[in-house]
Amino acid sequence: MGELCNGGGEISVVNIYAPHDQNQKKQLWVDLLALMRSSSGSWIFLGDFNCVREPNERKNSGFNKQEADDFNSFINEGGLVEYSMLGCAFTYVTDDGLKFSKIDRVLVYHSFLSLWPSAKLLGLSRYKSDHRPLLLLCSDVFFGKPPFRFFNSWRKENGLAEIVKKAYDEVTHIYPLDKLLAARLKAIKAAIKPWCEKIRNRDSKLLKELQKKVDDMDLKAETVALSEQEVCERDSWLKKLNELDDNRLEDLKERAKVK
Repeated sequence: MGELCNGGGEISVVNIYAPHDQNQKKQLWVDLLALMRSSSGSWIFLGDFNCVREPNERKNSGFNKQEADDFNSFINEGGLVEYSMLGCAFTYVTDDGLKFSKIDRVLVYHSFLSLWPSAKLLGLSRYKSDHRPLLLLCSDVFFGKPPFRFFNSWRKENGLAEIVKKAYDEVTHIYPLDKLLAARLKAIKAAIKPWCEKIRNRDSKLLKELQKKVDDMDLKAETVALSEQEVCERDSWLKKLNELDDNRLEDLKERAKVK
């Protein structure tokens, strides 16, 4: 709970992980309505509701009409609305890739919608989870160009040692020695930057290609059953994506100085 900047009023964000039992879910909707009445301002309910609103939000799995009616009643009574989700139709898929459902969503109070009518809800790619992450984007944010850092993951790449040695050896005849060291480090940084950019562009291109392949395969699976070969291809793409993601996580740990 907090306050929006520039006099936007109070706002409360509730992270939901609903139970599977129908009666427990119905009680949760009652509790959430009571919570809303206890405080004014805008509300955002987001997370895994373990419930769909209509039959077309499920594929190859059963639809419980009473459960959906209870959920829709909670949404209507609470004055909640949701943005249209872009990028996909379903947010959850079973491990075998056969059953799909839209059980993850973001519900906002009508006053929030009036403040950000053009906000976008994006269904992001899923690689390590059976749920798609959801991103509610209210504005474009740019944090500026990141500073130069050296990451240990670069040492796994071919050619880095030669680049560093060449840049180091080319700087000579500078005195005193501390200025020589500073000049050599500056030369190494200048030499590494274009190499690093090349590696980053390569990985980014490969990442986008693999993400598109997986996304296209997931979207295809939403309408037709995948063949055994397609399932194997998807698994191999996910394995490579996880390798790239592991390297990225190692860099993030190093940046955060986590040993």
